[in-house]
Amino acid sequence: MNARGATPGRLRWTVGIAVAIGAIAAGWWLASLFQSSDQREANAAAPSPSPIVAAVTTGTLEARTSFSGEVVASSQRAVTFTAPADATTAVVTGRPLRVGTTLHDGDVMTEVNGRPVFAVASAFAFYRDMATGDSGPDVIALQKALASRGYGVEADGVFGARTERAVRAWYADAGYAPTAQAAPASADGPASGASGPAEETTRSDAVSVPLSEILSVPSLPISVVKGTAIGSAVGVKGTPDLVLGSTKKIVSVSADPAAMASVSKGDRVTLVIGSKEVDGRVTSLLRVAPDSGSASDGDGTSPGKDSVPAPEASLVVTPTSPLRDVALGTSARVTIERQIVAKKSLLVPVVAVTDRGGVNKIVLVRRKDGSFVEVRVTVLGTLDGQAAVASTKSGTLEAGDEVRVG
Repeated sequence: MNARGATPGRLRWTVGIAVAIGAIAAGWWLASLFQSSDQREANAAAPSPSPIVAAVTTGTLEARTSFSGEVVASSQRAVTFTAPADATTAVVTGRPLRVGTTLHDGDVMTEVNGRPVFAVASAFAFYRDMATGDSGPDVIALQKALASRGYGVEADGVFGARTERAVRAWYADAGYAPTAQAAPASADGPASGASGPAEETTRSDAVSVPLSEILSVPSLPISVVKGTAIGSAVGVKGTPDLVLGSTKKIVSVSADPAAMASVSKGDRVTLVIGSKEVDGRVTSLLRVAPDSGSASDGDGTSPGKDSVPAPEASLVVTPTSPLRDVALGTSARVTIERQIVAKKSLLVPVVAVTDRGGVNKIVLVRRKDGSFVEVRVTVLGTLDGQAAVASTKSGTLEAGDEVRVG
């Protein structure tokens, strides 16, 4: 058979196949027209949603509040230098006092008008120039400072020859010459048979400690909170020249009163300072009372009716270990543990717990085959959408399990 004669057979096959396909399609179409209403609703319904689960974790359920704070001295005092008596203006000419410097008894604080200013521990302010022959409590404070420097002086309150030698050495070790002061050399009584007063001789090589070169500090050692710079004018009455603070460092926090509403004295604190983590406690709290708008010290007391309302609340954190290597002014992250609900417990979302009445509470735990099993639990506490739970039967709920939440 030639190629031309095969053509009608192929056409018949093609037509037959097309007719069969059309018949099948028509059958399906007709069948869909005759579906029951239940079948149509089932086909139109959305597929069943997959269960939503959450992992069981372990941890401590606690309320925390975080603030930004600053490392400061536990106590501070402003200081004003005494200008030299013969000077029109007092200016820092050397030894600038840098923040963070620790001053000890007898240290040179700075240089004013080319002369040193020494720090001396004294409970009262110095009130005069001290020179050979003087005596009094101010001389005792000076002698104690000299003794602390190793100059071998007895604090007897008399500025005698030994104190004079110590003062000379004190100034020389600091790089200065002491101030010369004329002082009595001797005072003899009337000569035998003479009726007039005895002649008084003087020494021109005696020394003095001018009031402008000595500054009383109630407690030493002490840290510099605000220092001095070369060229700064100092000695103006009523204008602080520097600020000194205790070597004990604390962390100060200021924030919106509402944010501190739940904070109390004694709360535990975690301080993060750079890479260092230190424990501490809230030791002082000052906030605005919610009703009156006046400042409250945290115990519900107010300093007075006429006190000015504080624009923000403040608190002090005292570290449990000293911040020796931390500079004043360093920033700190302050996290306050306000309430510990449960320690080292299994944690699940609150929505995972189903209440069956009374103490009967369950969670649905997913098995490996995807099915869920009820596990009875005891709720230890809840906080911020998390529940601390314990299974009533050991081994039925563990960290890493998945519980149904939706």
